[in-house]
Amino acid sequence: MHVMQDVNPELSSIQTVLEEIAHRVKEITDRVAADPLDTRSPALIGVERSLAAAIRQITKAQKSR
Repeated sequence: MHVMQDVNPELSSIQTVLEEIAHRVKEITDRVAADPLDTRSPALIGVERSLAAAIRQITKAQKSR
């Protein structure tokens, strides 16, 4: 017999952490983008997009069963 465990609380916790990290990365990206000589902005924008995608997938997983 296979017992399904509810993993939604863990996924919710991970989602919260990812959202906090995404917020911090956005703040850094905004500061870096203000300096025209700083070339890190495109990479940080990529990180923001990846985090947003991860958050969407976790949300989708929480709704699935």
